[in-house]
Amino acid sequence: VYALESSNPSIISNGLATMLVAKEMHKDGIKIAFGGEGADEVFNGYKWFEPMEQWSEFKHKLIDDLWKTEIRRLDLASMAYSIEVRCPFLDVDLFQSVCELQYEDFFGTIAIEEQVIPLKKLILRQVAQDILPREIIIRPKMSFDVGSGIRGLVVSFLRKDGKTEREVLKSIFEKVHVSQELSEYNCEYPAFDKVIDQRGSGH
Repeated sequence: VYALESSNPSIISNGLATMLVAKEMHKDGIKIAFGGEGADEVFNGYKWFEPMEQWSEFKHKLIDDLWKTEIRRLDLASMAYSIEVRCPFLDVDLFQSVCELQYEDFFGTIAIEEQVIPLKKLILRQVAQDILPREIIIRPKMSFDVGSGIRGLVVSFLRKDGKTEREVLKSIFEKVHVSQELSEYNCEYPAFDKVIDQRGSGH
């Protein structure tokens, strides 16, 4: 909470996972790394939309909020251990090219060994189809905190006394940031706050 300057449950659990990786990288003397942040926002990896739904607007809202959600979390968590992370998926030229793509470039099916599998981030998977193993190409999305097991630990710890995650994190924030007022910047994740408040240890 101190390092991430946040009381948002998702920022905290994903940030903790990031910090643990950054800590090990620091031990190994690594100073710069590549991160995958931005791929879900730019390539529509968070939610399945139908063609007539507002998928493009949702994507741009997520991108607009990156500075106070995923990129902020990544930067603060990694720099806590002096690791500088570069995010190739947020390259300006790449982003501008992706903005020209259509619905069917992001949402659709991929055929592998007579299986037709519905996928998000379709074009990204197609580009990597001849490079990465099949099980990675068709792997369902899983957030870092769930895949690492961190979310389950965080949820059970913060809720152990019958309080919500936000209640406990707010009280911690107020203790470690006595001179900083809790604001939207510290606690909101605009696109996902309702889902975050209902989350469990998995998806």
